[in-house]
Amino acid sequence: MRVLVALVFVALPYVLKHAGVVPTVTDGIYLVTGIAVVLYTVETFYLRREMVRQNELMVQPLLITRIERPDADDHGGQRRDRLMLRNIGRGPGLFVRVPDVEITEAAGVRFTAGCEVVDVIEAGETVIAPIHVWTDVPEAPEEAPRRRFKFVSNLNPKYANATQEIRVEYQDVSGQRHESVMQMGKDGIRLVRHGRSSRRE
Repeated sequence: MRVLVALVFVALPYVLKHAGVVPTVTDGIYLVTGIAVVLYTVETFYLRREMVRQNELMVQPLLITRIERPDADDHGGQRRDRLMLRNIGRGPGLFVRVPDVEITEAAGVRFTAGCEVVDVIEAGETVIAPIHVWTDVPEAPEEAPRRRFKFVSNLNPKYANATQEIRVEYQDVSGQRHESVMQMGKDGIRLVRHGRSSRRE
């Protein structure tokens, strides 16, 4: 490496002078030095950008939704599927929320479901999504668990008759907002896209 550097800074200025590119060897040295500085600056820029990206990945959460059936029975004695929030990123997800989703059942009944804010989901952790459901039609209080079950059923590929997009919004430890968009329902469950969110409160 040292021999190569010596050849560049000693031999190249003479080559440039004899080729008529520069009038003197000193000008050739200045030209070669300038080119080296520019190349070093460019390399440093890309190295710094990669370091920033790696640092962001170390603290960046990535939230997805999934459907699981718990091992233990619910209070009603039934093991019902639940909507789960899982952090597959490397950093904790803060102030996680699922904006409201409108669901239309096969019978034509419409209701709205959403998820209450979860303060934190650590990296690798899975939590039950605290779902709240309501309709414009008055119903008895005992209908709420059934509606939650129907909401999850409409997201489960085994039972769903339509495909929904579920958005998950969250922050990382630096306060940067992120968003994951999940496809759920008839066409299967998959992560459609994720990244920084441009939404404002």
